[in-house]
Amino acid sequence: MNPQDLPSPLSPDTILLLRYLLTAALLLYLPLLGIVIAGSAASLVLNFFGRENRDDGSLRLSRDWLEAVTMNRWGLLPLALLAYPAIAYACQRFLGGRTSLPPIAWLVPFGALLAGCLLLSMYLSAIRRTTELPAAPFGAGTAGLLAMLSAAFLSFLLLGTLVNPAKLPLIRSNLVFILSWHALVEFLLFLALSFGLAGGVALRFLGRSKAEEAGGGPEYEARVRSAGTSFAVAGAVAASALVVLYLITLPVMGVSTEVFVMAATVPILALAVFALLCLLPGNGEAGPGDRVSALFILMFLAVVLCD
Repeated sequence: MNPQDLPSPLSPDTILLLRYLLTAALLLYLPLLGIVIAGSAASLVLNFFGRENRDDGSLRLSRDWLEAVTMNRWGLLPLALLAYPAIAYACQRFLGGRTSLPPIAWLVPFGALLAGCLLLSMYLSAIRRTTELPAAPFGAGTAGLLAMLSAAFLSFLLLGTLVNPAKLPLIRSNLVFILSWHALVEFLLFLALSFGLAGGVALRFLGRSKAEEAGGGPEYEARVRSAGTSFAVAGAVAASALVVLYLITLPVMGVSTEVFVMAATVPILALAVFALLCLLPGNGEAGPGDRVSALFILMFLAVVLCD
């Protein structure tokens, strides 16, 4: 490699500042994007089967879950949008030099993220007005979910260049080299944590309803507890397995004792989620929602610190 193509050196103070900036931005961006993806997927599936089976409980849960993960459209989504430029800036500074990725590489995921926000907003507006959704709003919701998934996957591919910057010259000559097993495993780990966190959100914010409301009552509350618990436990189990693949696919230059220690906290926290929901007294109550959500946020933090 030509020495001129190597990333430009940064001062220790600059590196420390960029690390804090990138950690804070990722810790804001990833969980928010993740629960929107998981909650939207759950909402679309519930809405489809609710309309097919004329099940008011599924239709109500579909609407409530989407409202909870998006905070009525204007809560969580703008925060994820605001965090993305900070991620792009920090990554470009870390890479630096003549081999840094072109700006368009960071604009494409941001465009997908913005499109996903707008499409999911249309879907949420339609689902609030009526349970009998026409094909167009349901298609907009599906397209919005796919746009969010694309934005997340492309983001992980770009973040993968930080783990293995030696590939930068190859990526600039042929974009196919941006693909890596580590980025794929990291994306799957992100999805597992996202669905687990979405389950915690359901346990925390849903389940309280009035019997006279359509689809409400004790049956609806039991359905919320069951769905939230299933999502949280499945996410915890999947994350425990994927964190092992995360370490296996990590480039040699990224392996360290600190990384192993931080990665080991994920299965420990996942075990705590399992114990909280399946082993301890009071299983199925909505009360553990706060603790389950906090445990998944800590898992996200461990993965971000590993990177």
